Amino acid sequence: MSGYDIGSLLDGTYKRTVKQAPDRDGPTGRVKIGTESEGDFKNITISNVVFDRSRGLALESVDGAHIEDVAISNITMRDVSNAPIFLRLGSRMRAPEGTPIGSIRRVTISNVVAYDADPRYGSIISGIPDHDVEDVKLNDIRILYRGGLNLEQVAKQPADLVNTFFFRASGGVPPREAFDTPEREKEYPEPPCSACCPPTDSLSATPRASS
Repeated sequence: MSGYDIGSLLDGTYKRTVKQAPDRDGPTGRVKIGTESEGDFKNITISNVVFDRSRGLALESVDGAHIEDVAISNITMRDVSNAPIFLRLGSRMRAPEGTPIGSIRRVTISNVVAYDADPRYGSIISGIPDHDVEDVKLNDIRILYRGGLNLEQVAKQPADLVNTFFFRASGGVPPREAFDTPEREKEYPEPPCSACCPPTDSLSATPRASS
């Protein structure tokens, strides 16, 4: 999986001139399940994948899908442009009226090494009130952030670090108290950067350099 400039993987030049995708969240390319689906994802294995200059793993159910019995193993990542691991259950519900909220359960992620991850994005496993992500097992995972971001910067939410793209529908990123993390359960389920939604101690990992 890679997020090199369009066409440069095919011609072997592996260009890195494009710094941001249209959503201003760094290069794309990832393994991703979900977002806009009320259909289910069940009995899935993902193994032996190299991520290079791309986003991380994303398992997302926000429109009623059930994500169940997923085994992910033997993953290496380098130059990760947002959350290395992102599991999100939400209730945007772009589905026929009466569709119940979906689920994420019985997921195993093992033998993952991520290096040079963007320090704004912690790995996140997040449900919503009364709907938890269930039965997730993490084993043998090592994530090294590139550093360069501290809690003081996160608390101040500086404009040059905040990605406003996914807040467009509600008029941009409003000022909020530091570490007051909104649920955003009906929004597009992209990992928020720490400066947009400073992490709590319950859902997202605080970005830090690791040695």
